[in-house]
Amino acid sequence: MTERIDFTKSEQYTLSIRLSADGFSFSIYNPLTDNDFCFVPHPVNTGYSMTANLKDMLTKTEALKYPYKRVNILYDSQIGRASCRERV
Repeated sequence: MTERIDFTKSEQYTLSIRLSADGFSFSIYNPLTDNDFCFVPHPVNTGYSMTANLKDMLTKTEALKYPYKRVNILYDSQIGRASCRERV
């Protein structure tokens, strides 16, 4: 999925990581162009803690080892999701 990304230019890119109990994902894009984008889902092992799953993703995913211009992290908590549904 990351074959369209030129990692020699990673410092131009934005990395966004989504952490959730039902799975992680990350996307990489270059805000200066429209064609440099990838989205990669990463399943979690529900038998392990979120911390253990995060460590696994960070150590095994080569694309996450590069320097980026910007890194966004979104933590999707079950508590926040439940309270939003109750208000609707």
